[in-house]
Amino acid sequence: MTNEIRKIQLKQKKSLLKIYKKRLEEIKKSILELATSGGNTLKLAIEKKKLEKLIQKLEQEFKEFSDEAIEESYRQGAQDQKKRISALGIAVIALASIQIASIENIYYSHLLRITKEIAAKVKSYVRTDFSDKHKVVQALNNLSQTGILSSEVDTERWQSLMKRLEQNFKNKDIFTIPYFDKNGNVVRRVKASTYAEMLARTLCAQTFRKAAKDSILEQFENEGDLVEILGESVYPDSPCIPYQGKVLSLTGRTKGYTTVKEAETNGLFHPNCIHSFAVTEKVIDAYSQKDISLKA
Repeated sequence: MTNEIRKIQLKQKKSLLKIYKKRLEEIKKSILELATSGGNTLKLAIEKKKLEKLIQKLEQEFKEFSDEAIEESYRQGAQDQKKRISALGIAVIALASIQIASIENIYYSHLLRITKEIAAKVKSYVRTDFSDKHKVVQALNNLSQTGILSSEVDTERWQSLMKRLEQNFKNKDIFTIPYFDKNGNVVRRVKASTYAEMLARTLCAQTFRKAAKDSILEQFENEGDLVEILGESVYPDSPCIPYQGKVLSLTGRTKGYTTVKEAETNGLFHPNCIHSFAVTEKVIDAYSQKDISLKA
């Protein structure tokens, strides 16, 4: 993967985690306030409304982030291809504006898994009878394992238990996102922050590659669709290693080459994949063997 996309991935990851962690801290604070509210109906109403608004704010911030992140990744991907094509001595044409709304929706829909999971957990939690301390502990453990036992609950120790809970929550991501197998079974759960970080890396790279593909196909139209796979994986068992440095076909139009789609079914461009592609000297050489010239 190019240095440019690595920089964008890091920037977007930091921005997304900053948004999430800020709202997470506010949500955790409100959850703790509810736990100590007892029978105070006014406090209960205020905190429940606050939680609802916090989740709505997070959802809106995710939407704004996804729009900006996709636009930035796409623009950088197109610019990267222009520079590479120009460096080969090929005149770069002015590329038309490409619609990227469908990618934005994919990014946002993935981020919505986080807010939906939070909303479901919070919805269950706020139904608790907060005047019953045993039920409060049970609800907190359903939300996120606290280590506090129902047997520890009594009026004298309640404040110390809440202090312990506050420390337990302090640096903890209390929400998780499920991963499903092809049969719809949950195979594992990951922290929502880990999931957000993975999304920032993966969808940034996917958008960068889409811009690269659009730019190449628009630049060369019917002349060619070959690209070289760029980047080196540090993981020896990575399924994309066999394609490193290989020339592939973006559309299958140029016969005799594995298509990018075929390579993807065998592991290329998996989640967190560091590889990209471009028109390179190796591609120019491949065309020359077919008596095709991309250069003016």
